[in-house]
Amino acid sequence: MEDSDIVYLAGIVDGEGCINIVKYHKDNRYRYRLQLRVINTCKELVDWVEERFGGYITSRQRPNLKVVYEWYIADKAAELLLYDMLDYLIVKRQQAYIALDFRATYGRVCYKQGGLSQEVIDMRDAQKDAISNLNKGIVL
Repeated sequence: MEDSDIVYLAGIVDGEGCINIVKYHKDNRYRYRLQLRVINTCKELVDWVEERFGGYITSRQRPNLKVVYEWYIADKAAELLLYDMLDYLIVKRQQAYIALDFRATYGRVCYKQGGLSQEVIDMRDAQKDAISNLNKGIVL
């Protein structure tokens, strides 16, 4: 991977991307995932990202509209890419910092009764909400 690829990806993420934390319920436990996504109608762009950085591509089409392609990568792989892009992000830099703080809770997680402690749940919910607000344009 070339440095110029990371710089270019940072520009794509700033303009066409989304950094978010997803919370879901599975096996009677709350689970969280970091996701990094790029959504575009240009298949060549999304293919370029997937070829260089891995991840997955999905597509969808609504009536009378162009096909939309979505590239996404999650968890540790997304974390590593965010570290690489951090110096080059402008628009999404604050979301990236929050996402990296969120990922830092992995490995130091306190489990009680087979699930996350309330302290960790509260911290992750606050990080999820902070990124969501930034994505909506709400300044922290």
